[in-house]
Amino acid sequence: MPKWEFSLNSESANKDLGKGFYTGPVPPIGNYWCLLKKITIGPNSNKDPMFKILLEIKEPEDGRPEFNGYGIWENLNVIDASAPWLNNFVDALDGQEQSPLRKLFVPGGGGVAYDSSGNVTKMGHVKPLNKMLLVSTKAGGDQFGNPRLDVARYLIGSEAPEIPEEDEEPSVALGEEDEGEFYTEEELKELNSAELREILDGWSISYAPKATSRTLIKIIINAQEESQAEEEGAEEAEDEEGAAAEVETYTKEELGEMDREDLLAIFESNGWETPRPAIPRKLIAEILRKQAEPPF
Repeated sequence: MPKWEFSLNSESANKDLGKGFYTGPVPPIGNYWCLLKKITIGPNSNKDPMFKILLEIKEPEDGRPEFNGYGIWENLNVIDASAPWLNNFVDALDGQEQSPLRKLFVPGGGGVAYDSSGNVTKMGHVKPLNKMLLVSTKAGGDQFGNPRLDVARYLIGSEAPEIPEEDEEPSVALGEEDEGEFYTEEELKELNSAELREILDGWSISYAPKATSRTLIKIIINAQEESQAEEEGAEEAEDEEGAAAEVETYTKEELGEMDREDLLAIFESNGWETPRPAIPRKLIAEILRKQAEPPF
């Protein structure tokens, strides 16, 4: 029987992941010192530029080092609506309020430098990688409803204030910024196979390990068409049957203004099974269908 011979050196057998590899529970909400491990720039589904940021808790010994290694993802769209959160981020990077880095995002401001893989190498006079940031966190959830920590805001200096209560807009995890949107075939063709697989993994849709990009695109398109058909069917059922008396009802417009966590909370409060893929459009369609069911 043939054997594959490898070429690692003899010292490799003694190398471990180390204490920085986090395997514990989700840390409690609080303020944490975090290391900026990764920051990339690229287009979102609307072709707007977006930063994808990975932070890793790195507390000092006199802090809460038992949570060191826990990763926190954040996406920041570079659009006018996101300006307060962009400004908060660069102020923290620069360690001062009203940082001149804010001008990077306006015409003639200089922009940011990045490599061929989209990794941001420089923002004005600051090299962001491995910067230590003080992060105020809040409760969040991934696309499967599992709890996690999200960024509430970045704090400047070591004298951090208490976490404000519900005064921040929800942030989203890697890949979730597109959950409420349907991809066009043209948009999907611009993605590589790894990015297509990431979409399907996030929607809990299976595919063959050796599936080509063309096949993956077909699977995504079919899933979206199925979700849209279910949504249309739910709307028809709502018009014909009306909402069940015991269930607090919502209009399609009201549901469309809710974020994903609010939609999931409706399923939890009514004891409904969450559909898969749990993208907002599918959640809305299922809520409308449930409301249209008779109360018996």
